[in-house]
Amino acid sequence: MRNMIEVATGFQYSVNIGFDLNSDEKLKNFIPTQSALKLLEEIILSTNLNSTDRARVLIGAYGKGKSHIILTILAMLIKKDLSLFEKLLPKLKENDKLYQAVLNYYKSNNKILPVVITGSNTSIPQAFLLALQRTLAMNNMLDVMPEMILYHKS
Repeated sequence: MRNMIEVATGFQYSVNIGFDLNSDEKLKNFIPTQSALKLLEEIILSTNLNSTDRARVLIGAYGKGKSHIILTILAMLIKKDLSLFEKLLPKLKENDKLYQAVLNYYKSNNKILPVVITGSNTSIPQAFLLALQRTLAMNNMLDVMPEMILYHKS
C-alpha cells in the first residue's frame, strides 16, 4: 500500500497566516477548489471603490484549507508576483471573468494592507490596534498610526 500512495512534494500540513504571508512555497502549492475560486472572485470584486459588500465570515471544518485560501487571497491583495500562483493561475484562466478581475486589480492603483490579528489575551479592539501597529511598523508606515486611547471597562 505504501508503494501506491505517497504525499505530494510540497504538500503543506498547516498554514499560519501571520507567519506564512511571505512564504512563496505556500503560494505555489495552493490547490484551488471551486469554493475557493468563488471566494477569491467575491473578494477581488469587493475591492472596487464603489463596493459596499466587503465583510466575510469563513466557516469550515478543520483541515479544509481556510487559512490557505485566506493566505493566497491576501498575497493577491498585496499584489505578490502572479507567477507565484502556479497551481491557481491555470484555474483562473478557465474563468474569464475572474481572471480579468484579477488582472484589473493588479493593474489598478488599489492597495490593500493586510492586518493579521493573532490570538492574544487582550480585548478585540486592543488586539486589532496591536496588529495594526505591528503591520504599519513592518511596512515603515508608523507615521499613519491613528492616535487612539482604548478605554477598558472594569
